[in-house]
Amino acid sequence: MTAHVKLLIVGIILTAIGIILFLWRMVQRKNNTGKTAAALVDYSEEISMQPDCSMVLMYYPVMRYRVSGEVYEAKSSVGMSRKKYMLGDNIGIYYNPKNPTEFIIAGDRAVMISAFIYAATGIICCASALFLK
Repeated sequence: MTAHVKLLIVGIILTAIGIILFLWRMVQRKNNTGKTAAALVDYSEEISMQPDCSMVLMYYPVMRYRVSGEVYEAKSSVGMSRKKYMLGDNIGIYYNPKNPTEFIIAGDRAVMISAFIYAATGIICCASALFLK
């Protein structure tokens, strides 16, 4: 397999990852329509493998909030490479009215930025592979 074919395959994979991340976030935004304030009560620490096969410690915010009089405590589905907020901070969230334990942090653009970076890198790899022939 030639170098430009390998580069094209990598480009297609990276672009696909970017598109999948983008679509996943759009589904989250569509489903999480209830808005409330949540208190950051903890971080769940997990080791995550990165695309380059390196390991990194990720911090998943654990939030406590009230919906229709009931108190929920849930872990974010999106991790952070650093502790962005302080314990006890009140943070706006959007939750899923059908399943209030699902939420996204209001204004968090990390997933969309990652999606853009993956897709852009993939497109550049594909374009480079086609021009390197």
